[in-house]
Amino acid sequence: MKGSRKVRNIQKNSDVSLVIDTVEGKPEDISYLNAKAVIVDGKAKIRGDDNGSFAKKMYARYAGKNSLSNPMVQYSINQPRYVLVIKPIKFVSWDLGKIANMKQ
Repeated sequence: MKGSRKVRNIQKNSDVSLVIDTVEGKPEDISYLNAKAVIVDGKAKIRGDDNGSFAKKMYARYAGKNSLSNPMVQYSINQPRYVLVIKPIKFVSWDLGKIANMKQ
């Protein structure tokens, strides 16, 4: 399977981490410390989306079924892409807003 540098790196080493975080407030405000996050460590598999079926499902789900008739969406669907499937091994999460000393 050809692909970008990222694809080749994952083919060589399937260990991956996924980070999802959110921060509320402004950096100068104490509420900025109200951060939440989750980290997922796992093993990745790369799957091709040669016929665009995954892309079509995502557009239909998040942009609406009518979006599939948009020429820009059609162009995007026909671009080469890979789907990264992660098998989770470890989860770490935190919510700094729940730490009593962090609140004023």
